[in-house]
Parts: sequence; C-alpha cells; structure tokens
Amino acid sequence: MTARKIMLGRTLLAGAMAFALSVLAQEQDYPGSPIKIVVPAAPGATTDTLARIIADQLQRKWGRPAIVDNRAGAAGNIGAEYAIKANPDGYTLLFSYPAPLVVNKSLYPKLAHDPDAFGPVSLVGTAPLVLAMHPNGVANSVQQLIAFARANPNRLNYASQGNGTTGHLAAEMFKSLAGVMIVHVPYKSSAPAQTALLSGQVDMMFVELSSVLTQLSASKLHALAVGGEQLCGLDLAGTYALGRLHGGERNQVGHPPGLGTTKPPSSTAGACSSTTSRGSEG
Repeated sequence: MTARKIMLGRTLLAGAMAFALSVLAQEQDYPGSPIKIVVPAAPGATTDTLARIIADQLQRKWGRPAIVDNRAGAAGNIGAEYAIKANPDGYTLLFSYPAPLVVNKSLYPKLAHDPDAFGPVSLVGTAPLVLAMHPNGVANSVQQLIAFARANPNRLNYASQGNGTTGHLAAEMFKSLAGVMIVHVPYKSSAPAQTALLSGQVDMMFVELSSVLTQLSASKLHALAVGGEQLCGLDLAGTYALGRLHGGERNQVGHPPGLGTTKPPSSTAGACSSTTSRGSEG
C-alpha cells in the first residue's frame, strides 16, 4: 500500500474452502471439531458479512460447525491479539481487513501481536468505497466539496470506523491530494460512525459501498464519489469516479504462527450478489 494508492477494486469472493489442507495432512479427518473464525470487526460489518458467508460454505462442505467469533476494537488489534495466541492446530483462523495485519504496525509504536507472524491462507475479497455525505450537506459534488473545504479549513469533519481503518486512510489521502483540511472523528466501529453520518452529526465518510446501499437508494445519503471499476451493476450515474484517488479494503484469512506454510489460492470468483447488500469494515 503506497501513499497514493490504497487499493480499491472489484468485489470478489475467493474459494477459501480450498485452503491449506496439506498443512493438516497429519490429521486425516480434519476438521474433527468446530472451526473458530476470529473477526476483528463488529457484527454487520463487511468483514463480518464475508466471514459468515465463508463460514456457512465451510460448514456445508465439511459438516462441522464454523463459528464466527467477533472481537472488535482498537482498529482490529484486539481480535488479532486473541487469534495469535490460539493453539496453531488449524482450528482458529483470523478473518481480517488490512489494519491489524498491514497498517497498524506503522501506526502503533508497540503491538501485542506480530502481524508478520500470521500465515496467509487466502485473499477473500475487496470492496469499493464511496465518499458519502448527508443529503443536507454543503456539497453535491466532489468539486463543490473541495472548493468549500479549501475556503473553510477545518469547518468540515468526517467519520471513520477508527484510527488506521480503510475509511480513515482513504480520507487522509483525499485530504492530501485535494489540499484540504477536514477534521477526523474516529468511532469504535462502522455502525456508530454511520449513525452519526445519517443523523448529520458528521459531514461525510469514506465507507464500503455494500454497507450503505440501502441508505443511498433511499436518498438518506448522497454518494459524491465511488471507487472501483466494477460496481456489480449498481446505478450510480452522475457519481464522480474516484479515478486516481484509489482507496479500498481487502479481507483475508490467516492462521496463527506455528501451523506451517500455506500457498493462498491463485484464483478468485466474483460474488457481487453475495456482498453488495451487506455490512461494513470495523
């Protein structure tokens, strides 16, 4: 991830069911007990939604329970810290967005977990972001927003799912590229941040498209900009394409250290219908 790219792209769903059984070859009947999938995000978040889709498919395939364990907070650190202490037997997986595995080691002077110690299993999906604003906001376009923000430094604010989350980094990149000053208001998760946006307590938010589809359709929010080349057939005519202002979220599965080395699947399959009507990061 570079200063000018935060990787925003198509909504994808990977074949996580094919992951790394070779590592567990010593246990021929794997899984012999329930699988725990630790999600460092709140219920209803995009990461949580994707994890539950995967958990359901794993349970169907294996005939064993796949349990999603939500441990949100501290930009994903709480969940990652819990997962890394798990017994490396293949029965605890971390299903994470980028912050606890990539971003936080640059933002926090000290972490209770080593992000690089997790073993990769699979990239599961990426989700496009939208720059959403309350319909009574000061701008109806990105151009109007930039003009207002330049004329009124620190007059506007934006919500995020917390420090180090994709929405936070996307907004800071937008500020840097646009040359504007907008106040950051971090929340503990996506749900209270979106509530604040819907009620007009904050002016805007960079948020996963899937989490605000209902609000956009009902005109409770206005999308000023959207990222991603494919939007699963969604009609966002007139919405500014982020173009060079890329931002986004990747979700991936990892396992605690000590389990062994795995090779993530090389192919992914589109799953717009599975992901465009649900939650958000963090």
